[in-house]
Amino acid sequence: MLVLLIGCAEPTRARSTGPPEVAQTEPSVTVPRANAAQYHMRRHFDDVRLIEHLLIAGKLEDGTTLAYALVREDKDPQLAGWQRVTRAAAELTRANDLDEALRREARVAAECAACHIRSGSRVVFAKTLTLPEEPTMARHAWASDRLWEGVIGNDIDRWRSGLAILANSPVPGTALQTMARDQLTVATGPPNSDARAIAYGKILIVCAGCHAKLVAKLP
Repeated sequence: MLVLLIGCAEPTRARSTGPPEVAQTEPSVTVPRANAAQYHMRRHFDDVRLIEHLLIAGKLEDGTTLAYALVREDKDPQLAGWQRVTRAAAELTRANDLDEALRREARVAAECAACHIRSGSRVVFAKTLTLPEEPTMARHAWASDRLWEGVIGNDIDRWRSGLAILANSPVPGTALQTMARDQLTVATGPPNSDARAIAYGKILIVCAGCHAKLVAKLP
């Protein structure tokens, strides 16, 4: 999944690719300037998603071990908001079971979203793939991606689109369907990242339980 974190932009001087005596002109375009916070967000974005996949697959030790990659302290003032992410990641490393780890992983994602807001960054996702017609697990995987984007990108539209697919699952009466329908009734108004993180953690626990029963592999 291609993700960009867009912040401020400023003119950038082109680097010389020829001999030292060849002069380079100032370009007329601007390019995004990645500050320290954006650099670390980009670096760890995929780590958080991989942790989630490991935990859903039942690999508690692997997931919590990878969470250590997020636990760091940085003295750069631009990374002040990152400290809340590292604290949430530290809590994740201490999870004793899968359910608790999944709840804490959802909190890490929510803290990432809060850090994006505080740093003035905007998460730009790659173009959304077409929703599969079938099978059910492929549709659930598509919905899971939208929920993830809704949490870490603080995007209510993507969050609701994921819920809508789960709420209309071809397997009626499941806990996941019921939970999605309940969330659709409250997924309106101003974004509430805390409530969304709690709901996402519960959804992940249901998903992990189903994967364990079906011995299902993530796409």
